[in-house]
Amino acid sequence: MDLGVRQGLHTTHSTASITFSLIFYGSSQFPLGDKTAVTVTYSKYFAEVGPGISISANRKNCQLTFGVAVPSGFSFGLATADYRGYYQLDSKVTGAQSSLYYFQGNLNQATSRNTIVGPVDGGYYTYRSPFDLALTNLSPCGTNTVLNIGSDIRASNANNTHGSGYIATDSTDVSLTQTFHFQWQTC
Repeated sequence: MDLGVRQGLHTTHSTASITFSLIFYGSSQFPLGDKTAVTVTYSKYFAEVGPGISISANRKNCQLTFGVAVPSGFSFGLATADYRGYYQLDSKVTGAQSSLYYFQGNLNQATSRNTIVGPVDGGYYTYRSPFDLALTNLSPCGTNTVLNIGSDIRASNANNTHGSGYIATDSTDVSLTQTFHFQWQTC
């Protein structure tokens, strides 16, 4: 897994005083950058379904936990989750992606979801899933916090039990990528 940072939302406040520390992750070291987005690239994060494939292969998840030093007078939440990957789905077989995030000690959670239904005869896919900005779960104002981001991918053949499919793969060096864009605001 590789974690990079891409240009995202802009604020009038310098992001130099914002600090992200990766507390928990499922793989290798992650470089961090301008604090407007986090991109996670998975090389072995895929779900598959079909005759003879174990049910445990139908769903995979990943949990990332970040410590975030938030400057005085600011709070943030996630604005969008971008998904990019490779899909192969027989007729009526579904592939789904979802993200959930929350701040430690806060009961509010925000989710985004995307589902595609086959047939998809192998191809790359890009989707942006916005979080409802009116309901965006924001960090506590101007205080250090812990941000948890959980992601989940699933493949299901419930509507075609003889069908097969997968979402993402590592066998052809294709990866599933998720980019989480942050929304910063004054508080």
